[in-house]
Formats: sequence, C-alpha cells, structure tokens
Amino acid sequence: MLVFDIVVYLLLFVMTLIVLARYFIVFKGFIPLVSLTALLLVLVVFKTSLPKVFDHQINSFYITYNNFPEDIAPRKGTKVDIDLFMNQFYNDKTKDAFVEMDGYFVNFSSVKKELYIDNNWAKTEIYLDGKLLGSFGSVQQDMLLELSRGIHHLQIYIYNSELPPIMVHVGMNDYMPIISDENLTQELKKVMKGEDYDALFTTQNADKKIELTESQKPTLLFLNSTRAATYEIDNIKKANLKAIVYSGIGVRLQHREKIPTFRVGSMPALASLLPKDTQCMNRAPRGIICPSFNEVDILNSWMQRIAGKNADGFSDTAMEGQTAEVSVPLLRLDEQFYEKLQTYVKNRDIQKEDLNKRLQDPFYQYKNMRWFDALHVQESDIPNNAFVGYYLDKFDVPNVKFSEITPKITLQFGNKFHEIKAGDFLAYWVGDFLFVRPVTYIFSVAASSAKVKVLINKETVLATNKDGSFSYKFIPGKKYRIEVQYINDNRSADMHLDMQKSVK
Repeated sequence: MLVFDIVVYLLLFVMTLIVLARYFIVFKGFIPLVSLTALLLVLVVFKTSLPKVFDHQINSFYITYNNFPEDIAPRKGTKVDIDLFMNQFYNDKTKDAFVEMDGYFVNFSSVKKELYIDNNWAKTEIYLDGKLLGSFGSVQQDMLLELSRGIHHLQIYIYNSELPPIMVHVGMNDYMPIISDENLTQELKKVMKGEDYDALFTTQNADKKIELTESQKPTLLFLNSTRAATYEIDNIKKANLKAIVYSGIGVRLQHREKIPTFRVGSMPALASLLPKDTQCMNRAPRGIICPSFNEVDILNSWMQRIAGKNADGFSDTAMEGQTAEVSVPLLRLDEQFYEKLQTYVKNRDIQKEDLNKRLQDPFYQYKNMRWFDALHVQESDIPNNAFVGYYLDKFDVPNVKFSEITPKITLQFGNKFHEIKAGDFLAYWVGDFLFVRPVTYIFSVAASSAKVKVLINKETVLATNKDGSFSYKFIPGKKYRIEVQYINDNRSADMHLDMQKSVK
C-alpha cells in the first residue's frame, strides 16, 4: 500500500503540473499569473500535506501469529499502531506465539525518533534497514534513532517464552530529550512567572484517560509512568493547566492544547500515600511489619527540590485499580489529609506496640494465668495417655481455631493450618498419663524457629527455641499431666515431640 500511495500522489502532482503549464503557455496576461500562483500554491500544499498523509505509514505493519486462535489473531496485512501492547493475548497457546511486524515509513527530512521496548518474558529483535538494532529479553529500554530523509524499513520479531501471556510493548515516539532537575526548576519558574499554583502528582502504569479537575488556580501536572503507555489528557483549559512534567520509557501524551511539556529521568514511584490496608502484620521471621507512610515525605522531598513546594494533589493506579480513566487529583493533600495521616500514624504505633508484646508473649494479657486456664480447658476434655491439641492465632488469644485428640505430638505444614498462617501459629497440647511400673522416658523436641516449653505437673522441665531433650522418671500409680506450649516464628511450622523408653 505504501508504494501504491506514493505512486498515486506523484502522478497527481505531475498531472497538476502539466495542466498548469498548458494554461501558462496558451493564455496570456492575467491567466499566466494566476497559473503561476496556483502552481506555487500546489507546491506548498504538496510539501506540507504529503508528510502528514504518509505519517500514518509509520504505524503500518504486517503481523503473523503461529498457533493463535482465530478470534484473537489479526490477519496478515492488518494495519496496526507500532505502539503495540500485547498483554491482551492471554491464552495458553501464546506460549508458542511468534509475532512479526514488518513495514516501511517515510521521512521527508532528517528526524530524531525514540524507539522503546517494555518486555516481560518474551524475546524481541529489532532491525532498521536490515541492521540489527538490538536483541532483548526482559527489559525496559529506549534508544535514539537519528533518521535521514527517505524510506526506511523496520522489522520487529517477538518470540514468546514458554509461559503465557505475551507481555511486550514496543513503539516509536518523537524524540523528547530528558531535562535535568536543575534545568526543570528554571523552566517551571519561567512558565509560572511567580504565580501560586497547584502541583498535582500521579503515578500510572497502563493506558489511561486522565481527567483533570477544574481549578481556578494554575496547575502543573507531574506524571510518573512505570510502564510504556499512552495517556490522553482531558479538561486542560478548565483545569488551568500550565505545564506537564513526565517520566518513563515509551510514554505518549495526547491532548489538543499547546502545553509546555518536559521529560525528566525519574520521579518517585509511589504505590499509595494512604494505603487501604493500614494494619500491621507479622512477617515471620522478620517480625512485625507496619505501614511506614513515608511516601508522603518522599513525594514532598522531591517536589520541594523541583518546585520549591509540597504536592497539592495525588492520584495513582492503586486508588483507581485498572480502570481506563483516572481523575487527577483523587486525593487533596490539604490540612484534612495531614490530620488523617497523623491519626493513621498514631493508631499504627499503638497497634505495633500491642502486636510486638503479643509476638514476645501471646498471653501477655494473662500474665498470672496458666495457658490451661486462659484457654478455658475443661478437666473432662483431657484424655488419658494421649493429648488434646488446641490451635490458635497468636494475635487472637484465647480464641481456639481448632482442637483435636492426638496420640502423639507431631506437626508439619507450610503456609496455613486450619486457616492459621504459619507465622502466627500457636499450639497447646495437654494430656494425663498413668504408668503401671517405674519407667524413665527420653523426651526429644525437634522444632524449627519456635519457642517450646514442656511442663510436667506444672513444673517446667524444658524451655527452648531450638531442638532439645531431657529424661524424666515416672512413678507407678501417680497421674502425670504433660503440657506442651508451642509458639511458631517461621513461614512454615515443624514440631515433633518424641517419647522413648530409656533402655539400660
């Protein structure tokens, strides 16, 4: 199609020249002047419109798929945007996928373009005019292309790895140089001319329509993109937007206004200023992990260095999920926000102190009470010559999640046991034992990263946070109550208590 279009436009241009030349020769006086003017006008229109006419050819490629289902496989010869994001092809058959993009584009003058690749799991090879530009695995990278005028041949080959889906984003933008932070500060001062303004910050990672909120004050938009993506920015006039600052590889900004735009090397990649989950968690064996809320400090530290002020508004993908449109700002960083933040921090600190106490001693609120009493164990529940086991979440004492009768103590599991996470797991076993003759038993405890305590008739005979053993002599006719306390502190649980008769 490209060669055909060029030939058609050239023929039309030549025919126009012939017709105008005929009128110039045949007629005299005013007509030749009109013809000459028309000729010049045709030259101007041709020179200015032809590059725009063929500009779409930058995005004209042939695509082929091997072993793709018909409903998602574009036919060979389909015109597609070179800005191709392929994660939509999520299908088991994509593990065998091969994609070929083969096309031409026209430069009517020397230009600088930026070719980028954002690639997970697939292998990508890029050729320009028969020369290999690069071969990539998992990478986020862009490269500068200084293209001379003429027709250029671009080939892109994508080979998927063994696992679906294909996750590739390749494309080409007009070259936008990266400005230093110092120069950006100076440029923003020129743009704003000393006016008071709102600095709005957003972190995004997929194609979005960004709907700016109306504002009486001038605004600046700071957009940090963590993936190659296209952003359509709307409501620019009503938002009183004065400039856009963005960061990221393969970012396309689409809007209808002439707005000063600057690209920087990096911005803070913030997940959320006020995360929905503000609960402290036990991340065994690291201990209690709580929300830090330092994202606000990170953002404002960067904003102070760039613009000399704190951020006034914030939006991110976590706040909107994977929707196609995001409002900016979703969160106003005003006085109410900082009051709410202080409340979050205060509640977090109280919660962290309590959880740390529970981590050290899950029964710290029952300091003068035995586990037997704190768990409300009934005498009638205790078996003879066996154990009854009680399983709990160490941060939800004394609520028993599950109990069972077991002839011996042995426990081994990975992530969860009866919906109790391994790192939060606590167990208590108790049983009564009677012996008909004198006997000595060797007790051996095997436990990985846990606190274990063994009591016989309320006397502590073993307390360890690793493997241990001891011997105990039992007298016939006397009842012995054996209690075992177990507090796990690992991502998995492994506990065994072995009782073997001593052989002399």
